[in-house]
Amino acid sequence: MSAKNERRRMRVEAERREEMEIATTTPRDPHDRTWGFFGVGALQAQLLRRPSRQAGVCYEIRGDLGNLRLFRSVSTRAGADLVVGYDQVAAKPAALWRLLRSLEDLRLPVRRRLEPFGALDGEVLEATVCGGVQAIARFTWKRGAAPDGWQPLAELVESSIAEFDALEIAHDEDSDA
Repeated sequence: MSAKNERRRMRVEAERREEMEIATTTPRDPHDRTWGFFGVGALQAQLLRRPSRQAGVCYEIRGDLGNLRLFRSVSTRAGADLVVGYDQVAAKPAALWRLLRSLEDLRLPVRRRLEPFGALDGEVLEATVCGGVQAIARFTWKRGAAPDGWQPLAELVESSIAEFDALEIAHDEDSDA
């Protein structure tokens, strides 16, 4: 490799490391679909848990179906909507693929019936599923108060988040993770 090409490669690597550092240390809105950095992959699904008096957690399944990875971000403080960080979690790609397939197979009513009461406090759960470039579905509910017809989604999200919470952060040597 020529010296000029080597300098260019090193400059591009340094720019990518800086881009990744900024992206992973700057608080962000987890709903911002423009967020990302080189090599993180396309968003397939996102699961959020936001307790009212503790820091929340955001899990994202990213990549293509042949190379799925799980990432974890945490709220900047209790009750905050913004998240920070982006740690890869040691999840098996086959398990992530099965979760995505389970989400594909769910049939949910989109509009919920109006209820004469509401919850003022509690843990908010959210599932976002991306179906290509233009399609996205986001479901948000309070733990224990999923609307009629959403119980299968609530159970799947709650069990998945519990499983993800038990996984370790991956210590991948690859700087693109």
